[in-house]
Amino acid sequence: MEIQSRLKAPKTQRNSFGGFRYRSCEDIMEALKPLLREAGCALVVTDSVEVIQSGIYIKATATLYDTETGESLSGTAYAEKAGQRAGMDPSQLTGSASSYARKYALNGLFCIDDSSDPDTDESTCRRLIAEAQTEGELNKIYKERKEMQGDRVFLAMLTKRKEEIRKNNSQEKETKQ
Repeated sequence: MEIQSRLKAPKTQRNSFGGFRYRSCEDIMEALKPLLREAGCALVVTDSVEVIQSGIYIKATATLYDTETGESLSGTAYAEKAGQRAGMDPSQLTGSASSYARKYALNGLFCIDDSSDPDTDESTCRRLIAEAQTEGELNKIYKERKEMQGDRVFLAMLTKRKEEIRKNNSQEKETKQ
């Protein structure tokens, strides 16, 4: 319960083709490591291949172990292995299905909500940037959103708004003179 409530795994990855944010299995695992250590727990994630109605599926199981008591909890998810995909060999297709299944097994085990995180949601950032009245407010938005600091769209929005604020400030000075 402690790990579930403290886990923060924001969607820091960006799919430039689809234009959406996501979190990877690796992002979740990296966020979990210090929490597992503090709680005295270990996490084991395994895969198996299953044939279901002539489809090949990767079954991922994430199991959380209490290292003191030996008690465990598990989450399981499936992902269908694609038959063919341009530019990918069979091992890459299997790896892709494995990553997807593992991510959703972890989501289930740790109750990770896959909806937008209000603190990283692009529309919230757009609104905050548009409402900012000073460069100081923009700097604060930038500093508080570490997960977005490498995002070109986010940086462009900040730069554009900063230019608007400077222009408005110079026009106000001219009007007062």
